[in-house]
Amino acid sequence: MGPKHSHHEKKEKKSSNNNKNFGLGERPKMPPESDLPPALPAKPPPARPTALPQIPFPAHDHKPPVPPPRRADSSLAPPVPAHSNSFSDLSRHPSATSTKSAPSLCSPRPHSSSSHSNSGSLQCMHGDPEEKMLIVESRFLAQTRDEISVEEGDVLYLIEQSNSEWWYVSNKNRQVKGHVPKSHVVFAEVREPWFAGNISSIMAEQRVMQPGLPLGTFLIRENIKKGTFVLTVRTSDYEPPKAYTIYRNHNGLEMRDTNGTVIINFSSLLQLVKHFSCEKQPGEVQIYTKLTRAAPRLEEHAEYATMRRWQVNRNEVKMVKTIGSGQFGEVHLAKWRSIDVAVKMLKPDQMKQLANTQFLEEAKTLTKLMHPNVICLLAVCAIDQPFLIITEYMKNGSLLAWLHALAKKLPDFLLMNQETVTKNVMIGASIAAQVAAGMDYLSANQIVHRDLAARNVLVGEISSNGIPSVKVADFGLARKTDKSSRNYVMKTDNDMPVKWMAPEAFRDQIFNQKTDVRSYGILLWEIGTLGKTPYRGWDVERTFERLEDGFVLLRPDMVPEYVYEDAFRLCVHLDPSKRPTFDRLLKYFDGINSDSLTASKGVSRH
Repeated sequence: MGPKHSHHEKKEKKSSNNNKNFGLGERPKMPPESDLPPALPAKPPPARPTALPQIPFPAHDHKPPVPPPRRADSSLAPPVPAHSNSFSDLSRHPSATSTKSAPSLCSPRPHSSSSHSNSGSLQCMHGDPEEKMLIVESRFLAQTRDEISVEEGDVLYLIEQSNSEWWYVSNKNRQVKGHVPKSHVVFAEVREPWFAGNISSIMAEQRVMQPGLPLGTFLIRENIKKGTFVLTVRTSDYEPPKAYTIYRNHNGLEMRDTNGTVIINFSSLLQLVKHFSCEKQPGEVQIYTKLTRAAPRLEEHAEYATMRRWQVNRNEVKMVKTIGSGQFGEVHLAKWRSIDVAVKMLKPDQMKQLANTQFLEEAKTLTKLMHPNVICLLAVCAIDQPFLIITEYMKNGSLLAWLHALAKKLPDFLLMNQETVTKNVMIGASIAAQVAAGMDYLSANQIVHRDLAARNVLVGEISSNGIPSVKVADFGLARKTDKSSRNYVMKTDNDMPVKWMAPEAFRDQIFNQKTDVRSYGILLWEIGTLGKTPYRGWDVERTFERLEDGFVLLRPDMVPEYVYEDAFRLCVHLDPSKRPTFDRLLKYFDGINSDSLTASKGVSRH
């Protein structure tokens, strides 16, 4: 089902192809470098209402405010309008994903903080769902009569958001009421283990679908871009988790199912979780599965975690078969303490200093990495030769081989129906998002990969809807960048993957995140063509000359026009400053989901 275009290239100019989005919904936007919402214009204070507005998640600052003028009579202070449009501060707060001790949703409301159980399991709780619980983040000493002093960890209840800097609260344990700076408190939700903050939908699914977790495992993530929350729930061990979007309304929150139908209204996330963690009562609205426990953070598989000791006896490793081969080494499926592992070993004729150094550099890099979309190192044998690198085993091999196998199963593109096209675009977007997540992690840790390509991405489990779990691998050329310049300068001549390299890296031997982004762009083209070779038939000199001249690969048939223009062409832009970051790419492809890919019949694809 490969592309109908040739592998020749064209000048980097606006594509003249017709707009072929395959009826995939509204064109997504590449997110800006910052997702901060625009500041609201100043408004005159509204008249005091007879009933206080329900404000589930007001924004909060991180630094103590300069106290504004306040009135001694707190009842005269005007409330903040209920329709704040910023959730962003919540996820960026240092405690937004903390699991430190905090009042538990699933036990009677205490007058002081209590700890969550280690299991993360939920029990039904009774209490006033309309009260909004706050946790004190830092000590505050009252300076006027209408303020109250608080200590870190105190539990307060919000009475009124008196103005933009001070909140009127109640300390029930001390039976006092008064103002506190809003910068010193957070809503209890952000301290709950099920509140994940601003993570991607890919990460949310991976967390709730970790092996060994029960049905009903869940988390709530924040979608800053859309100003909503999403409840992700494990409802099956084999199907993808279900997602419910939570919107704000004038009374608080409303929850909708995947069809956009309003299920029920709540005043807060705590009340929502409490409701859906209890047994269904006659006439009550419920979701597919009762909420049972908060999804833990992603960790190593238990079998692997106990064995993460770098140097091991090579006699413990039993080779099963060769599953791959490269310039310097071979990869074997092996058994290590009854576990399937992948073992990378140098070829006997490659035991030279350069190969050994590069091999050990890869092992050294892997010891510092831990991310769900980066291959996991388990052990090394680096005392005696041949050196071995032992990693987790990815059962479906390289992404390149997986794409080739998929191409053989699919009909020619001209014969595909709309459903098949949409499904494969979804699969490609998920792969792109996962790779971007892994590369964003590497970039944050100042590591430049330098060899990102479909051959160096590995495929693990395949979900029931055909979407694979993928991880960035093969760190033989990866290096740590300079702390100040965030560049790596190559000092020796190594064999490099020229067709995936950025022109400036080939010319100047300088590598950084933006050179990796260029390689990522070629990887996107590989995904779109189901594994075809870029610039086929061109030698190194011709490839470099044409790239310097501004030529880019043509759009594959299966790639929507907007993805080609907004993602691929930006990634391979000659000007590195015009290329997006991996963080932006992750958000872009994570946003291409089932909602935006709802295909409408009759839309021309040619």
